[in-house]
Amino acid sequence: MKRPTIKTFKVNKHFLFLILFFIFYTSLHAEYKVSFFDDKTHYKDISQVLDKEFLPTSRKETFGKKKFLWLKVNITNKTNKIEDNYLSLRNIHIMKDVHFFTIKNNKVVKQNISFNKYKNPDVKHRIGNILLYNNEISPNEKIEVYIYMTAGSNIYYEINNGSLIEVMAKAAKSSAILVILTGILLALGIYYLFLYLFTPNKEYIYYTLLVTTMATWSFYVYGGYAYYFDLFSIGAFVNVLMVFLPMFTTLFFQSVYKDTLQFKNYNRILNVFVFILLIALVYEVLGRVGLYELKFKVTGYLAFIYIANLFTIFIIGLIIYFKKLPLSGLFLLAFSANFIGVIVTISFFRAKLPYTEITFYGNMIGSAIEAILFSILLTYKMRQVYKDKEDAINATKVQSIKINIMSETIDFISHQWRQPLSQINASVMAIEDITYKNNKNMDAQELDKELLHIENTTNYMSSTIDDFKNLFSTDKKEEVFLLNKILLNSISIVQKTFENQNICIKHHIEKELFIKGNKGDIAQTLLIIINNAKDVLIERKIENPIININLFSDEKTIKIHISDNAGGIKESVKDEVFNAYYTTKNKNEGSGLGLYIAKMIIENKMNGSLYIDNIENGSCFCIELQKENING
Repeated sequence: MKRPTIKTFKVNKHFLFLILFFIFYTSLHAEYKVSFFDDKTHYKDISQVLDKEFLPTSRKETFGKKKFLWLKVNITNKTNKIEDNYLSLRNIHIMKDVHFFTIKNNKVVKQNISFNKYKNPDVKHRIGNILLYNNEISPNEKIEVYIYMTAGSNIYYEINNGSLIEVMAKAAKSSAILVILTGILLALGIYYLFLYLFTPNKEYIYYTLLVTTMATWSFYVYGGYAYYFDLFSIGAFVNVLMVFLPMFTTLFFQSVYKDTLQFKNYNRILNVFVFILLIALVYEVLGRVGLYELKFKVTGYLAFIYIANLFTIFIIGLIIYFKKLPLSGLFLLAFSANFIGVIVTISFFRAKLPYTEITFYGNMIGSAIEAILFSILLTYKMRQVYKDKEDAINATKVQSIKINIMSETIDFISHQWRQPLSQINASVMAIEDITYKNNKNMDAQELDKELLHIENTTNYMSSTIDDFKNLFSTDKKEEVFLLNKILLNSISIVQKTFENQNICIKHHIEKELFIKGNKGDIAQTLLIIINNAKDVLIERKIENPIININLFSDEKTIKIHISDNAGGIKESVKDEVFNAYYTTKNKNEGSGLGLYIAKMIIENKMNGSLYIDNIENGSCFCIELQKENING
């Protein structure tokens, strides 16, 4: 029993030894420290700075608008073997000259002064936007590497030291952030480009142009073209994109709120910016192609124009937010992310913030967040646009079904009045026959009988009109009413028509049930479903056709079941019968809107449900209304 315990102890001891050895071994690499010379006289020769005091600084740092800089890197080989040491300097795409000097015992033993961005960029020790400087360092030896660099606008750098694999791995890790952020922007741009091709909304194309320009310009600024494609000479071209960034931002902003009346005043201000940017773009491009000599470079003023444009949009964004324009909060949040990113990056370039991944990529991080939030904004906006269109279509459909129902109503009235009119006509003819044709006076009692019959008939006809007027009232206010009465009135309207078709309509009402809602909506729904059942019974030529209507309730709901004996409905189309324009009739006989409107009334306006089930020998339309709508 002890043997496994001893074996386990040995394994753990060996494992601990490996960990300690690894820690010890990794500490035996060349250490390095970076310092800089606060040069105010612009020394260019190495001999002029060897005896100067260098101040400690970080391995990656920004010096703002400084145009020249001397760095010193102290390297110590702590191993017991000769080390093939590499010093890497990243971000050379923003530098003009970079010179390396190896100093031992206060003497220059090695140098490399070949790199010049404009005259000699293709040096052997450059990989993308990284310069490598190699030294062989003896065991426990200390060396100093001086780096002289100049730049056109500002200086920021990242220095790494170690083996070739180590320094390139660190460079790749930093560049991976650039690839991820660029990938996000390009993916969103491509996605909305495809959306634009299928649904050509201006918002989509302006968004695509905006994020694509962001990605293209940022990829240059952060050294992506130099690192991945070895391109150094595209700065003039890419800087022109500084015109497009504010332009596409403005056009996107305008397209989002183009239909908002309150936004029209701000459109004029934004149009001024677009006009200025277009003039600047044309002037710069025509000058660069050689049509005339550029008196001044627009790109030198683009940063100011860009910031002014961002600030203006930010202020307008605040105003429309306080005015509570649709999606203004989301727009302001998205734009603020980019605005903050720009401020962070400017502060970084001016050496107001330290060199970190967040400050270095601040503008691009802000742009990525802005692009994502703008994408969400577009989704909400397009959803609202499509909803408005759908509501407009639905309103048209509702109007269409009302016209159809009005037509059916007239048909109902004609059926309801045909027999009473015949009875009145018969009474009039009886009076006429007795009084005029037979040349004899009518008995007063007999006359009263005929006149009473006429009066009862006309009263019935008048009540029919009242029923229709009450059921289809244009007054849409909700009220508490007796559902039983609406059901019975609906049945009475179609009763004569059904009798003419030999259709038996039966009803069973459990008790008086009150509901809160609109009478016309419920009546319209009942008539649609009842007439749908009638049409199916006639179409299928059912013998002894019957429609049963049951009104009852349970603890939670009021239920109306309208069933027939027409043979039921196929399971495959049960869910389709409520779709707009679905019909089994000929185009001239039905629009397919009835059941769609019925379902919309019950579920959207009454917060209930309408569905169909198959029963024995037929189908049953089930209306369920929640009891929270009931006040009686």
